[in-house]
Order: sequence, then C-alpha cells, then structure tokens
Amino acid sequence: MSAVVSKFRRTSREAGEYLGPAQVNAVSAHEVVVSKDEAQMAAQANSFDFILDAVSASHDINAYLNLLKRDGNLVLVGAPDKPLPVAAFPLIFRRRSFSGSLIGGLPETQEMLDFCGAHNITADVAHGIGSWTDAEIAGYLKFGHAPGHASAAGPMGEAVAHSLQFLNDEDVASLVAYLRSVPAQAGKQPIEIDFKPAPALASTDAMPGGDSGSAHAQGLQLFEGACASCHQWNGEGQQTPYASLLGTRGVNDVNGVNVTQAILQGVNMRVAGNNVFMPEFGTAYSDAEISALANYVIAHFGGKQGNVTPDDVAKRRSL
Repeated sequence: MSAVVSKFRRTSREAGEYLGPAQVNAVSAHEVVVSKDEAQMAAQANSFDFILDAVSASHDINAYLNLLKRDGNLVLVGAPDKPLPVAAFPLIFRRRSFSGSLIGGLPETQEMLDFCGAHNITADVAHGIGSWTDAEIAGYLKFGHAPGHASAAGPMGEAVAHSLQFLNDEDVASLVAYLRSVPAQAGKQPIEIDFKPAPALASTDAMPGGDSGSAHAQGLQLFEGACASCHQWNGEGQQTPYASLLGTRGVNDVNGVNVTQAILQGVNMRVAGNNVFMPEFGTAYSDAEISALANYVIAHFGGKQGNVTPDDVAKRRSL
C-alpha cells in the first residue's frame, strides 16, 4: 500500500517559512498545505481520497470537504462543542462522506486514556507498530484485529465497529501511509513484548504448564473457571482469532490497564457481519479477584510480574 500524505497548517510560520524537502520531511508528510492560503487550498480542490481532521475546535469544515474527490471521505476525530455548519449539496453531488468520533477534546481524550491505555502507534520497531506489515495495520484498523499483535476493545473497538470498518480500501491505505510516516518513538512507558512467554509455551490448549507455584494460585483458578475455554492455556484462542493473547500489548503491560478494563467491561462489537463478544466480569468478581486474574494473565501470557492492585481496579471500575 502507498499513498501521498499531506498535512495542513494554519499559517506559513507553522508549516515552516521554506517548505523544501527537508522541511516537509521534518513534519512527516510529502507536502504541507497552509489552510489560510486561499491559493494553496484552491489548488488542492477535488484531490483527496481521505482527510483525517483532528481539530476538535470550531472551524470551517466545508473548506476541507471541498478538497475531497468524488466518493472521498473526511473523518473528524473529536466533535467540537457546537455543531459545525455543513453544506449539503457538495456532499450529495460528489458522493462525499463525512463521519467521525465524539472523542477528541482534551477532557474526553484524558477520559479515554484513563479508561483504556492507548499504546504506541509510531514506527518504532520494538515498542510501536514498525514491525507490523501494512496488511496487519490495515486489518487492525478495518477489522480490529492484527494476528499476534492486538485485538481492539474499548474506545478503539467502538471506532472500528462504528466508523473504521466502513472505510474503503483506499482510505485505509491512506491511514496506513500516515501511520508509517509518524517518527519512531519509544514513548514514556515503553512496553517490552515477550513473544515466547515460558508459561504459555509450556502449556497446551487444554492444560496449564510453567506457572510459578502458588504465586498466582487465585488468578489461575479464576482463569480456569472463566477464561480458559475461550482463550486457552497456550493463548492461541479458539472460536475466534480475537481471543488470541500471545504477543499482544495488553498482556505485556505490567500495569494491566487494558486487561483490567476487558475483564471489567467485556467486549461486544459487530465487525464485518460477525459478533465479537467477551462477557464482562465486573459484576461477578471483586476488585481483589480481578487484580489477581489480571496479574495472572500478565504473568502467564506476558512473562512479567503484573502490578495491578485492588485499588487500581476500583479506580478503573469507577470510570
């Protein structure tokens, strides 16, 4: 997959006074368009297959909709606090589409981060998605699953179920190209992925093996009763590929943010005509039981000592 990536800046000062190759490369795009420059915007009219608008403040959305080709799509990530005036006829006559997500403002973004941990999606090979193939990134965006890497849940699952799965292949390719252009960063809390955790490798689909004594006895018992039939002891999952756990960021995060939320809230989304479902256990288990289960999952499938406490679970339960 390949695409031309453009970035919009309000002024030439923001974009850089001289937009030569070095300056354009510095902001991770093939070109930069100054949105307040009428000539530059006019030159881009009817030229974009896909536009990702991340401005959650009030702005002239029609100026960007007019840049779309026929059948082009604009996705607004973060709705402003007041409705945006949208000119209907340019959308109708050129079959353009306009969709988006309510999450995007600072308070909503922080709430999302508190609810589920957003993992590194830069080009970093070890900590981001630099080792993923284009097909794996595209599959995760459109279907919420990348084998051996991640299955979407929480806010990302909602984005896939209600928006991203309806993008055409060209739009998805544009998103992949943009993500490839983001400079690699390890991040503030880099997660080391253990692709071959000893306990999981020592297990079969039906029997556990390699777990350390009684350190996670309660978590093991809970996993056996509620989780093993779907996820399996070797983490390969059955019934659906979304149940696989090996290599995922969630089980390798010692803070267990996403693992805890998945246990508390479950997963329920419909993607590509199929139901992706995991029951919630927040009403069945106490904070202490969920912390024990989360730490067992991290140890068994991530090869790490989890740091999830009952207090952590209580805070996440209240979100």
